[in-house]
Amino acid sequence: MDRELLEALADGAAAVTAGAHLARSLRQAYDARQQELGRQLWPEPRIAPWEEWLAEQWMALLPGLENLAYLATEAQILALWRRQIGGDADWDAAALARQASDAWDLSRAWRVAPAGGTAECDAFVRWAAAMEQELRRRNWITAAQLPDRLRDLLTAGAVAPWEPGAVIPVGFAPLTPQQAEFFAAWQAAGGRVRGLPEPAKPTPRGAARQAAFGSERAENEAAAAWARRQLERGRRRIGIIVLDLARRRAALERAFTLALEPAAWLPGGGAPATFHITLGPPLAEQPAIAAGLRILRLLAPGAALPVAEAEAALRSPYLAGGAAAAGDAARSARGRAVAALTATRQIGVTLGGMLRAASAANADALAQRLRQMRAAAAAWPVRQSAAAWAESFSAVLAAGGWPGEELGSAEHQAVGRWNDLLDEFSGVAAVVPPLTAHQAAEQLAALAAAQAFQPQAPAAPVEILSPEATPGLSFEAVWMLGAHAAAWPPPASLNPWLPAAAQRGAGLPRITPDAAREWAEAATKRLRAGVQEAVFSFAPPDGAVAVLPSSLVRDLPALGEAAAPAWPAGVPAATQEPIPDEPAPVATPENGEPAAIAGGAAVFTDQSLCPFRAFAHHRLHASGLDSPAPGLDATARGQLLHEALYRIFPALADAEGWVTVPDAAECRRLAAAAAAQAVQDVAKDMAKYPAMAALRTPAFAALETERLATTVAEWLVEVEAARGRFAVSLAEQQRVGEIGGLAIRWRADRVDRLRDEGGEETIAILDFKSSRQHGRGDWAGERPRNLQLPLYAQFVAPPPAALAFAVVQPGKMGFAGAAAADGLLPGCKPYDTPWAEQLAAWRQVLEGLAAEFLAGRAPVAPQPGACDLCDLQPLCRIGELAGAPEVDEGGEESEAGGDGQ
Repeated sequence: MDRELLEALADGAAAVTAGAHLARSLRQAYDARQQELGRQLWPEPRIAPWEEWLAEQWMALLPGLENLAYLATEAQILALWRRQIGGDADWDAAALARQASDAWDLSRAWRVAPAGGTAECDAFVRWAAAMEQELRRRNWITAAQLPDRLRDLLTAGAVAPWEPGAVIPVGFAPLTPQQAEFFAAWQAAGGRVRGLPEPAKPTPRGAARQAAFGSERAENEAAAAWARRQLERGRRRIGIIVLDLARRRAALERAFTLALEPAAWLPGGGAPATFHITLGPPLAEQPAIAAGLRILRLLAPGAALPVAEAEAALRSPYLAGGAAAAGDAARSARGRAVAALTATRQIGVTLGGMLRAASAANADALAQRLRQMRAAAAAWPVRQSAAAWAESFSAVLAAGGWPGEELGSAEHQAVGRWNDLLDEFSGVAAVVPPLTAHQAAEQLAALAAAQAFQPQAPAAPVEILSPEATPGLSFEAVWMLGAHAAAWPPPASLNPWLPAAAQRGAGLPRITPDAAREWAEAATKRLRAGVQEAVFSFAPPDGAVAVLPSSLVRDLPALGEAAAPAWPAGVPAATQEPIPDEPAPVATPENGEPAAIAGGAAVFTDQSLCPFRAFAHHRLHASGLDSPAPGLDATARGQLLHEALYRIFPALADAEGWVTVPDAAECRRLAAAAAAQAVQDVAKDMAKYPAMAALRTPAFAALETERLATTVAEWLVEVEAARGRFAVSLAEQQRVGEIGGLAIRWRADRVDRLRDEGGEETIAILDFKSSRQHGRGDWAGERPRNLQLPLYAQFVAPPPAALAFAVVQPGKMGFAGAAAADGLLPGCKPYDTPWAEQLAAWRQVLEGLAAEFLAGRAPVAPQPGACDLCDLQPLCRIGELAGAPEVDEGGEESEAGGDGQ
């Protein structure tokens, strides 16, 4: 911070800053300077943000001046704007209130009078006129009007300048016309306004560089590593300037925490002390506040939460009994409640549904709190004032034990800001009529979403901030991220609610391309001035192929290899601490009988894909929770398809079981009847088919019946009719087999009897799938990706002559598999290896995998792609191992029948 400014503050001057962050930074710099001088006590300096400085004086004047207008809160002003806009049926008042408020502030700060000309400008003229009239009727003013009112009082001599020393504007780049007029009136009334000369800050030769990166992640990590090196060199004022900081905030926080304070990720690690991000996320996104808002939305009559939010509410540490002090048993009970809730396959979860889940899991403490909140909410009136709702909401949250017992400093501050917000919301009662619980909760949530929250923290040597927040600050080293041609200079920005010509005439910064460039040039020059090192980097934003450097920095020399992190990004834990990989206990019983392991073919498939996956699924009985989605997922539709097909073939079989598929018209009739019967039967048995709860809705059931009938008819006509005669000898019947010492329960989708060209009977095992992502390649290699059909082949007699996936996908119907000879099943060719040898090779693979599983071999060793659809991500240690594969979380698996295990 400039030494002359700090000395002026010590002499009694008052600093008025452009923003709260600058005021905080200036106060911290002043305190640090006093400590450098060896002082233990010193007077508090006069430092305040512009709006806070004016509001403080206005509130001091209220008791002494007659008929002084009331300074309305932001919540009240937004509510008034909603009223003005709400009368205009062509606009969404809730969405536009803040935009209108911003345009109102801008028009006063830059002297841009509202005027018509476009639909937006015409609307704003109406709203602004109505707003002016309403404010006069109430004798209210807004923060945007306050400088003009105080200027008029200073000019009339009604008040005198209230600062005894000089006033120093800091960080205004530039002063708006409104601010300039105010300070002119201040001086005319006898006050002093002091400007500080721009200090000479020569830029060291070669101090600035540009750096290109292939991704924003690499750019973030390089900047974090560079900041660490600056700290190691003893620099204590390091600026990380980020274009589009709001979007990149979370990624930057991860990168800088890993590079500067990795211990902060550990439980109880506390907030990082070496870096500070000036742009905080909305208050509504703070975990404690998000939990409270979630509860309030749930308590409104008839309300339901998406299942993911309901799960978060059940797990929340911000309800009584959810913190670590409650013990493992209480938290385990909450986990069981989440599992019970997910098992119901509900899309929207009511408070009653959450209470039933908690009760079913014996989460008694949680259930008691939910009942207390329900009882408190039951006493709510249909409508009441915002002030009354603020009290009601506080009471019901307290009944649930919110915000919990173990809050950190940042959480305490967030709850304190929430209480302030409730007070502001109470003031809305003067503007809006009585609200329903839903309306009140939504308006409160909107206010919390509009409030940026940054917890107070000690000064940090690394500051991460936007270019707009840099005026008035000084650094020893600077890195700007995102300085590519499309973002720096920033695009010109016109406010759509005010006349464009008037905005250009007023000289608003960044209002035209030339003005935006001029502003960016000044910012770039200011950032480079006097620093020991400056880096301007760029990388393609998400979805972009490539970007060019900004024209403002493209002539700078390249940073080169120095930009690379000093250590590998994301150092695997395996290189930092030993991770013992001992085998699990042997699974074979002592009496020598085959080990009965639940899981069917999935035991072998899992062991093949990743031994730990098999151990976790089939020894620990661990599994991920379902994620209910609207309608039916791929697995549910596959089950429904098989139910329909299962009902058709018995009616077509002769006395010996041989089937002759009828003509197309009869196939469509059979398909329609089977689909209707399958949907009807499934809808009656939700205990067996919880994933098909949507079929209880008549309209959805009708649509699904039509879709299913069309699909089944296409399969019959295009595939089954072309096969010739066949017999369905086994379908959906559970059997038991043993291989490699494992007793396996298995259930094939279908086992067909066929006749080869010589008239000899053979067997084909079919597994129905709803997509063509499966094929004979799934069975290849020493560790195949899918062992379901090769396993079933070991249990039928005589041995099958064909194994195939029956792909039932509209427009892509057919078989995908292998056969002992050509012609047995369409699309199924023989292997080069004789069929008997192939069956024996599969048995050898299966026996080897069974031996591994029984011996307890369970390392985290996934095959390529095995993690894509794994549900054990939170449990396994794949992320801690060197060379861990990237996990694609967007994959989907399509299953249609089979044992599904």
